[in-house]
Amino acid sequence: MAVVPPQRAVWNLGHLADLSTAPNLILIVSERSSYVLHNLAALDIYDHWRYALQPPEGGIYSPLTDEESAEWVLYREVAEDCQTQIVEVGTVPIETLLYASDESFSHVAAGTSVDLLQSIVPVGQIWVVTHWWTQTSIATTGQFSLLLSGEQDTWLHRQPSLDTLINFGRINAYIKDNARMRFNYAGVTIGATITGGYSFYALPVSAP
Repeated sequence: MAVVPPQRAVWNLGHLADLSTAPNLILIVSERSSYVLHNLAALDIYDHWRYALQPPEGGIYSPLTDEESAEWVLYREVAEDCQTQIVEVGTVPIETLLYASDESFSHVAAGTSVDLLQSIVPVGQIWVVTHWWTQTSIATTGQFSLLLSGEQDTWLHRQPSLDTLINFGRINAYIKDNARMRFNYAGVTIGATITGGYSFYALPVSAP
């Protein structure tokens, strides 16, 4: 048990587990607030004592301390996700942001090799891809590859097995005009349903 530190935030892991991980919200802040958030994400977000196993009652709560628990895995995912979105992606002046969106797909495998090309980035835009995910209805020993396709393919991720569980990947990939995401599957079971998608925000090519 622990006492809630004065004037310190405590995050309820049970509540965090139910929240979406898709980066589809736009946070509008000042440079001053951005500075505070960047420092919070860089350091305090990894303080596991500030993650509660249940909501605090009367200022008392059970903090996360077991590194072998499922809650610890969730805590690390939350912290890394927050740091990626705030620190690594960085700030984008509001006047340069065109829009934020996501794209998903569903495909029934007609053969053992499946190559799914996504939407082409419009001329004059850059898409900053922040997350991707994929899932197969039948697990196999095949291989999954995530690439950027344009003038030439650029490998982003390889996975030596096709898992039925959803695989989330945090990534900061910059896709320029006339390029697109490519999801490639080898060794798929014929008739298996493949789903997937990614989240991104769009900037004009001239944006920093």
